[in-house]
Amino acid sequence: MLAHARRRLGSVFGTGRYEQPPPDEKTVDSLIAYFRWRGWILLDRHSATRANFYYPHSFRGVLDEDNRRQIPPDVGLIELECDLARHGNHWIARFTTCGAVIGCSQHRSTPVIIAVHSGAFPAVLHHLERQARTLDLDKIASCLLFGPCGSTDNPDHPYRPPQPEPGAPEPDAPSPGPAADPATPTNHQAGRSDAPAPDVGG
Repeated sequence: MLAHARRRLGSVFGTGRYEQPPPDEKTVDSLIAYFRWRGWILLDRHSATRANFYYPHSFRGVLDEDNRRQIPPDVGLIELECDLARHGNHWIARFTTCGAVIGCSQHRSTPVIIAVHSGAFPAVLHHLERQARTLDLDKIASCLLFGPCGSTDNPDHPYRPPQPEPGAPEPDAPSPGPAADPATPTNHQAGRSDAPAPDVGG
């Protein structure tokens, strides 16, 4: 409700669209507050320099209700998620976009990696949130059941970028990767189900 009101005020008064993240305070806590203010839910604060979140407004919020018989991974979907970690002197956000875990080029979830304090970050975050909220539910559901999302021609595993080596340089712009990696990501639904957990797709 608060996140919806913030978005409405931003659209009326011209503020709130590309809110800047807070200055670097060396710990993740101010960034946790920033993501929560935008409507994200904290899954885990692993340490002072790492946390991960999910965006409950993904798929228009309909799959984040307690009365659903199936959660997103059960039906081959993944909500917008973010793993936030400090590498050297920089905060890096690793997003998994909202979409099909394994699907066609239009609907599949893809990784987006970006430095939090880069100039592009606010606009990228805004775009990812909007894509997650406005994804056409009828089209992706139909594609999963009857269209190319359900084809065996798709890769067997979702793409996940390799984790950086300690001290390796980090990107300051969105960076989706080109190759497949069978590693299984952490999914926020794991805490609510024993279903297997499954980076921008439309």
